[in-house]
Parts: sequence; C-alpha cells; structure tokens
Amino acid sequence: MLLVVAIFIFCAAIFFKITDIVVEGNNLYTDEEVVDASGLALGDNLLAVSRGTVAGRIQASLPYVEDVQVGRALPGTVTVTVRESDAVYAVYAANGTVWLMNSSGKLLEQAAPGASSYPWLVGVTVQTPQAGNQAACAETEALDAALTVIQLLESTDYLPKIVEIDVTKPYDIILRYESLYEIHLGGVDQMEYKMRYLTAILADSQIAEGGIIDLTLEKENAAVFKPWSSTVTVPETPEESAEESNGESTGETSEPTEETGEQTSSEGPEGAETGEEAGTSDNSAEN
Repeated sequence: MLLVVAIFIFCAAIFFKITDIVVEGNNLYTDEEVVDASGLALGDNLLAVSRGTVAGRIQASLPYVEDVQVGRALPGTVTVTVRESDAVYAVYAANGTVWLMNSSGKLLEQAAPGASSYPWLVGVTVQTPQAGNQAACAETEALDAALTVIQLLESTDYLPKIVEIDVTKPYDIILRYESLYEIHLGGVDQMEYKMRYLTAILADSQIAEGGIIDLTLEKENAAVFKPWSSTVTVPETPEESAEESNGESTGETSEPTEETGEQTSSEGPEGAETGEEAGTSDNSAEN
C-alpha cells in the first residue's frame, strides 16, 4: 500500500504540473496582476492547488475583485475567473481623505478630493480606511440605510444622475438628482415601493422643470411634487456636499416672487391620476 501511495505521489509531482494559467472576467486588472496576486506559478503541482487559498490571496491583493472562482483541468491548466466590483459612491474618512466604495460597503481605493463623477455620501464618516476592507463607521444605521438605497438604485437608470445621498438622518433620507430634483424618501421602510413610485414620477412630463419629490408617503400613502418656486441652491459637487456634511443638509430658497405655488399629488406607481392643488404657500423647500 505504501508503495502504491509513493508511486501516486511521484506521478503527481512529475505529470500534473501547472502548464497554463487562464484568467477570465477581468477588466480593471491585467492577467499578470491577477496571476501575481494568486501566488500560482508554472511548474507548481496542480493537485496541490488550494482553491480557497488562491481566491483569498486575490481578493486581499486586488480590492476591486468581488468574487473569485478557481478551476483545475488535467493535465495542467488552472482557470481563475474573477468578478470585479464597481465604485458606486464617494465618502469622507475621519482622516480627511476621500474613498470610493461599492454597493456592499467595501472600500476600493483612495480617490482625489473632488471625485465629482460619483454620488457623494453625506452623513457617514469612515474610520481607519483601508482598501479591500468593509467600511467601518460610528453611523452604522446611516450606512445601512445608504446601502439599502444604493443597491435598489443600481437596478434603475438613475444612479449616474444622483449627485448626493444624504443619510444624516436615516429616517429622512434625501437624494439630490442632478440640479433638478430633491427627493425625500423618509426611512428605509417600503423602499422598493418608493423606487418604483419614483420611476413613475420621473416619467411624468409635468415635473420636467424640477422641484421637490416627497416620497415619505405621509400624505395618504401618496407622493407629493412641489415645483421650485424660486432659485434653489442644490449641491452639485463633492466640495459643496462636504460643506454641508457637518450639519443638516437643506435646500435653500430665495424670497419668493409670487404668492402662490403649485403642488402635485400622485397616487402611486400604478396610478395614472394626478391632481394639482394651488394655494398660498411659503414657497420654501423644506428638507
């Protein structure tokens, strides 16, 4: 028996060596970077390859890699298939640096202070940031709320148009959509329904001029649209957002030029009925 085992080990060492390493699914990293991170080398014993160990090395070394699958094929091929993650938003760290994160809260890399091409997360400050680690912060409820919203936004076409996600108050989440809309979502309850509702609202040509979309559903389970009645200051860059991150984020208005404002109420994502209410208002954009 010992002789048989010895012969098998000898044959494995001689005949089952890695002769080819194939990398698939990579866009952000080169084949060479993935292979180097894997720790694999041509000539290694194919049967001695630990798939879990190889996957762990790659994920630890390459932050944008979200998942790794390692396959072996006789006589000597190893296939490494990676799934890369996308940076979804930017957030400040306690040390003043800016970091890019994905939709699961994983820190991907330190970014330039501007990072203006990403939605800005307000209300969360990352502690001891390190690329490849999950974000850790004191505002855990706020971060959880942000991730809930972001993961739902990813299934829509709106995420690239979101300038800011304000979770300073997790029960009063606010999205700023380009310079057009300030979207009040309330808390994370019924968030899937609110996102479907938002899709229906944004498809309505009556709100093309911009304004506040109130989706807190506090008024008879219906959304309310309030057009901008005067010039409104809406943060459009990370720098502007950062100035408000230390305090309550508000949409400011100048003094109104008219004494009446329009308010549109919609009955839900399935409803086609829209009514307008005209009356005296203070013409302020309340957050």
